[in-house]
Amino acid sequence: AEVFQRYGYQTKVTDYSGDHGIDIWMNRDGYNYAVQVKRYGKKTFVSEKEIRDFYGSFVDYENTVGWFVTTNTFTKHARRWAAQRPRLHLISGKEFIDIVVGIDQV
Repeated sequence: AEVFQRYGYQTKVTDYSGDHGIDIWMNRDGYNYAVQVKRYGKKTFVSEKEIRDFYGSFVDYENTVGWFVTTNTFTKHARRWAAQRPRLHLISGKEFIDIVVGIDQV
């Protein structure tokens, strides 16, 4: 949440249980963002099923965009499924590092 706060997002970290797959709720410029974060090792990739489950947890909220962040990456099927949903964005570990480095350069 701290990384996103440094980009001007208001954040609220959800409770561990009962969060329905949403780890952080964020708001900025009138838009809401639902964020799920998965810490995976080098051999574990986020699957299409995990992306579909996350999408279902926020899709009914108006003006809400979903960001799925992982320390590793996503399967080919997960990327293909997400590419068809403009309100859903996947952020791999490498991309997240680029975001963090970008903060330090601002």
